[in-house]
Amino acid sequence: VWQKQPLRNVFLDLGKSYQIAWRDRPFVKVVFGSMCILAAEFSISSYVAVRLADEFDTVTIGDLTVNGVRMLSLINIENTILVVCLTFFIQRFSNRFTNKQALVGGLVLYIIGYATVTSANSLTLLLIFIFIATIGELLYSPTLNAEKANMMPADQRGAYSAFAGTSHAGADLLSRSTIILGAILAPFMMSVYIGLIVCLGLGLVYLGLFRKEKVVEKQQAS
Repeated sequence: VWQKQPLRNVFLDLGKSYQIAWRDRPFVKVVFGSMCILAAEFSISSYVAVRLADEFDTVTIGDLTVNGVRMLSLINIENTILVVCLTFFIQRFSNRFTNKQALVGGLVLYIIGYATVTSANSLTLLLIFIFIATIGELLYSPTLNAEKANMMPADQRGAYSAFAGTSHAGADLLSRSTIILGAILAPFMMSVYIGLIVCLGLGLVYLGLFRKEKVVEKQQAS
């Protein structure tokens, strides 16, 4: 009994934490929006990886032969190098814009990039659009993370952080479901699907962050 009781208390505390954050509707929208946004990035290691392994037309560049598996490695390498090399410059560039402009503009680039990568079968297109997607990610991600942190009350950060962590698990689940859908839908339709998922995420994040501000302003004005 003494072993079961602490475990039960853990689940009760976890449930209470989620209930606290769940009452904050704008924050819930941001968390679910983040889940939809991250699903596109996570799909690279699920649906896109499987599709490239099966469908990518092998390209020979000098002595180097690039098949689907190597193409996936090139995508990941490019993404990592861009994040390491361009983070500082993109953040300085984003300072010219408002948080709303940086978030929306970055997510638009992110959508265009990942939606194209989902179905593209050309080495050139894949490298170009993963570049666009990464630039979009570097634009929107700092703003989204900062705004999400600002939404957390100082005395309830633990509960809010625990609930916010579910966005990664949900995104992983969504990305893995694309493998099942990919067996039914053509690559072009999968691009549309990913685009719609991220557009939904953009809409939820926008409503959670910025519509709340308008409501507060109207209440203060009245």
